[in-house]
Amino acid sequence: MAEIQPMVVNRHVSALIAEGQLTMLFRVEDGPSDQSFGVHVAEVARFPAQVVAAAKRKLAELEDSDSVHTQQAAQRSRAAVSEAERTEGLSLVRGFLDEFAALPLDECGEEEAQQRLAELQGRLRASDNPLVAQLCAQ
Repeated sequence: MAEIQPMVVNRHVSALIAEGQLTMLFRVEDGPSDQSFGVHVAEVARFPAQVVAAAKRKLAELEDSDSVHTQQAAQRSRAAVSEAERTEGLSLVRGFLDEFAALPLDECGEEEAQQRLAELQGRLRASDNPLVAQLCAQ
């Protein structure tokens, strides 16, 4: 994103993975992270096994994709977004994330969890906000 959006700066929190354990080093460094820790965090947070497995499959798919193709697609889909649209879009995304975090995934079965997530995604995708549309297209 930093290469195609001038207002974006790439930074990451350093971490160490040893013997299957994730240790956050709480040191902010310049540049992109060399790997994603979302799956590790989901495991520590005791997300349902099927959710973690799906995340691992998606991560492998993304890692296998051609980064040049991904960057070109992002550049093609990028459209000018006003500050008001950006603010509204970020608010919609935060709302989605808050609602997702509030889902009682440990209390419902896989089918119900998928249905609830699909409902949240549907509401987000129904937005006519250009920033949300760009994010959903990626």
